Amino acid sequence: MRSSHPRLPPGHERIRVSVYRMAAMTASVLNNFADLALSLPSPSLETTIKQNPTVVDSTGYDGRTALQKAVMVGNLPVVRLLLQYGADPNLRAKSGETAVHIACCRGLLNVVVTLLKHGGDPMVVDGAGRVAIHCAAIAGSMVLVQYLAEVCEVNLEAEENRGCSPLHIAAACGHLGLVQYLVQSKKVNRTKLDNEGNTVLHSAVTGGVSGVCWTIVYPGAEQLLTTPNTAGLTPAQGAHASTSMLVICLFVFWVYKRTKLKPLVEDRIL
Repeated sequence: MRSSHPRLPPGHERIRVSVYRMAAMTASVLNNFADLALSLPSPSLETTIKQNPTVVDSTGYDGRTALQKAVMVGNLPVVRLLLQYGADPNLRAKSGETAVHIACCRGLLNVVVTLLKHGGDPMVVDGAGRVAIHCAAIAGSMVLVQYLAEVCEVNLEAEENRGCSPLHIAAACGHLGLVQYLVQSKKVNRTKLDNEGNTVLHSAVTGGVSGVCWTIVYPGAEQLLTTPNTAGLTPAQGAHASTSMLVICLFVFWVYKRTKLKPLVEDRIL
């Protein structure tokens, strides 16, 4: 049975097939914009957003937007392009984190500054109760923490869901320079307890950097050496699983009591 549609000349048939294929590719890009955006050349990405502005905040298979994915890999040109066309820096992924959280956790100062200039909020809370300053403490970026503290004037005593402050986090991660900045320059509270009664020194012992322990304890917070948590464990006792952690506490205590000389602050106990 003959088709009711007239047969097109060969050249026209190829054009029709090409048009169908292009339409299918365009539909695929639009349906998977968040996942494909980073693979598109900048001119194609910009054209796609101009023609279909609603896709800019669509989410991919993992629940993240194209902006969040661009921030994850530190692609600042794509971040700027997406923000230029209205991408929302405060949208939350499934975990509750925004593009600002992601940038801070990676210590990407330029990306953070760009996001905040386009309306990013450093006080949005993620699923773990963290705001931007907690994420910056995880990264150990002193310049980023300085920017948030001194330019954005965020609260350096903010607590996340576990009751941990940025100092708790920096100490647990062994970020000596950041701990020194928070304790010595910003005078943050060294005696703050988390929800399990752990002091900052408990966290520092976990981090395993002797200089961090020293900075927290000396001067003026020597009582932390013998302060138990809710489980009744002092920092030294809480480190019973690792002899090297116990050595840190004993070393700090001995140096303070006997010589009052600072330890080798860069030594990391493995």
